[in-house]
Amino acid sequence: MRTILSRLRQGGALLSAGVTLLVAALLVAALVVGCTGQTPSVPQVSATATATLEATVPTTALPGTATAAGTATATTDPMPTHVPTPTPTRVPTSTPHPTYHAQMIRAVNTVAGSLAGVHVTVHCPAGTRLLSGGYAVEPSGNGTSPSESYPPDASTWEVAVGPSLIDASTTVSAVADCLQTNAPVTATIVHAQKFTNTSVAVNCPTGTLVTGGGFQTNLTRPIVQESQPHGNGWQYAFFASSGSTTITAYAICAKAPLTAGTVQYLTKTLPVSTNAVNFTLSCPSGQLLTGGGMGVDLAHLGAQVFFPLDRPAADALTWQTSAVNSYAFTATASAYAVCVRLHQ
Repeated sequence: MRTILSRLRQGGALLSAGVTLLVAALLVAALVVGCTGQTPSVPQVSATATATLEATVPTTALPGTATAAGTATATTDPMPTHVPTPTPTRVPTSTPHPTYHAQMIRAVNTVAGSLAGVHVTVHCPAGTRLLSGGYAVEPSGNGTSPSESYPPDASTWEVAVGPSLIDASTTVSAVADCLQTNAPVTATIVHAQKFTNTSVAVNCPTGTLVTGGGFQTNLTRPIVQESQPHGNGWQYAFFASSGSTTITAYAICAKAPLTAGTVQYLTKTLPVSTNAVNFTLSCPSGQLLTGGGMGVDLAHLGAQVFFPLDRPAADALTWQTSAVNSYAFTATASAYAVCVRLHQ
């Protein structure tokens, strides 16, 4: 037994010595290689392999920087930038401007005279607009003027003749001059009142133009001296034998597309007579007649001149006025026509 254990110890010692020798040998070999400076040989790629490699490189240029012999150096492409789609700008389309048309329409209401006096009114037809008005006391030779001829509202014209001036043999007419148009015409009525024995005037507001006018007084037997255009407004004057009274001048004022035209006038001499002197006026081509008026010459204020007729004619294209001179001397009177343009 002792012999066996002794031999095992000897074998282990030999094995340990062998391992030690092997490690030492390996270390010596490594030192030798480092000292000689030799490097391991690298296998060379054969010509055939090289040709095969080049043949596999595509000749089409790829993204990046192209190089010779069909090779390419890859570069990094920038990330695509998002370009927002522009929102189309809507171009406003213009609405075709309509062509405006206009004509004047006359509306009349006639009643029989009366010793008690007469009030008569007339209304513009539906779809039209009142621009002026007038009156007629016929037959005109009786030398009677109304005490009022004016617009009480936006579609009505009213005329009054006082008592004891006319009888059943006489007729009184209220006449409205009404605009029919597809244009957006608006109008307003303005007035001015005054306690006087002479005259009163009213002006249209800025941005409007006068198309016609009228008058009113509380006298039953006034002598109308004038009811006529006055600048961009209207003026009324009367004659009373004594004292003052309240009188009112009215103007109808319209806005665009009506624009100012010309005021036509005609002056005549009035001989002393019970026969009426007649006036007829019209507007120039391209203008629309919307109203009219009359007046005695200032040198003859207070004269016994009556205007029994002052109105648009039946065709609404002309203005008619008549004057009767009951004065002891010759007088002069004028008639007026208000003309406007329709702006397109």
